[in-house]
Amino acid sequence: MKAYSKFGINLATFIGGPLAGGFLLSQNFEAFNKPEFVGKSMIIAVIITVVVLAILMLFPETLSGGLPNFLPLVFVGISQFIINKYQSDDFDTFLENDGQFYSSWRAVGFALLFVLITLILALVMFILADFFIA
Repeated sequence: MKAYSKFGINLATFIGGPLAGGFLLSQNFEAFNKPEFVGKSMIIAVIITVVVLAILMLFPETLSGGLPNFLPLVFVGISQFIINKYQSDDFDTFLENDGQFYSSWRAVGFALLFVLITLILALVMFILADFFIA
């Protein structure tokens, strides 16, 4: 079984946000035989994404400030923390057993897919907010 490298996860998280990072982390939890974390990582990623989008919608002035530019670094910091806390030993064992990593390009592909999904989610949230507020 293959897994995603730490670099691939962080790159995907930087480009595609928490949904991309959560997805790749969940794939690694599956590869590392930790099924109890597979669903949790995706649920947390969805919650973080929805909360951040809601904050940006409720406080549009933050879009003109530095907060959105800073967010990818925060997301990468969170993904790196999760990797260090929950997957670090698994990476070592994986490499000792001649495990192979997926290409970082594959991680970038998933990141771009999750950018699209995040944009669609933001649009749906915007339409729903406009519908319920108006």
